Amino acid sequence: MTDHLLRIDEAAEYLGVNVQTLRLWKRTGRGPRYVKIARRLVYPIAEIEAWIARSMVDPAERNGNAA
Repeated sequence: MTDHLLRIDEAAEYLGVNVQTLRLWKRTGRGPRYVKIARRLVYPIAEIEAWIARSMVDPAERNGNAA
């Protein structure tokens, strides 16, 4: 299972953001869920992908053009 866990620097790279952005998201409760193992934060890839899926925006719905 550990090969499905990303360190914070790996998770940031996976998301295309810098580590500071990921830390800010963590502090403000906006980013993907993480696991704390001892003193280390790790991000399960499945949680990152689920967070991305929850963050999807449909442009038609956003502009009030939903069918």
